[in-house]
Amino acid sequence: MDKGYSILILVVWNSVIGFSQDFKFEWQAFPSFSDKEYNILVEKKDTTSYLTIKETGTKDSISKKISFKDCDTLISFLDKYDFPKKPIKISIIYGPILREYFETKLLPDTNWFQVNGDSLRRELIWVREFYFDKDSNKCYKEFQKIDHLYHGHTYKGEYIKSNIRKTYSVQSIMTSATDTKWNKGFSAMDFKLNNIIFSFIIKYDSNNDYSQLKNMIEFDKQGDKD
Repeated sequence: MDKGYSILILVVWNSVIGFSQDFKFEWQAFPSFSDKEYNILVEKKDTTSYLTIKETGTKDSISKKISFKDCDTLISFLDKYDFPKKPIKISIIYGPILREYFETKLLPDTNWFQVNGDSLRRELIWVREFYFDKDSNKCYKEFQKIDHLYHGHTYKGEYIKSNIRKTYSVQSIMTSATDTKWNKGFSAMDFKLNNIIFSFIIKYDSNNDYSQLKNMIEFDKQGDKD
């Protein structure tokens, strides 16, 4: 047999073996301040590849066959991805407790107060979030300032190929409830992975509205800026 032809056969055979490897990648997205969650599964079994989309709030998942080219694109990226595992931060640092006092009149029936003109039973003032201060004979409410709130969109994933399992978790983080500047913990590679998955979603399920997920992913691009 011609040597060059033999080498060509080996190259083709190795490519077939490499492509025929089954794999599974699960991508999860958890938007901040939303009850929606997204669970995307890309997997290959034998010679068929599938994309399964599950959005919290929908009754059924959507499963579609996808092309070999799309699978190759994802596998090629995941083989270079570093699979970071960053701690998920959801922490609150509270400021001092503050009190606001209200004009209070003790009524002849000691079971009743008049607070800002409203009559309230003493044992039920907690329903209106009032407390009674015996020293000043006034009702008050307590407030506590939130100094820092860490929150953000969370992404998790699991990649299984050739009995090798890799996982990751990343989060784009705001430093306060009113801050619009994200930290640098969300990398360009994280953003690219999200874009690959989203391109699959809209390609294979063009009938549903994924605008919220699109906005979430695009907003997280800020995480790679100063």
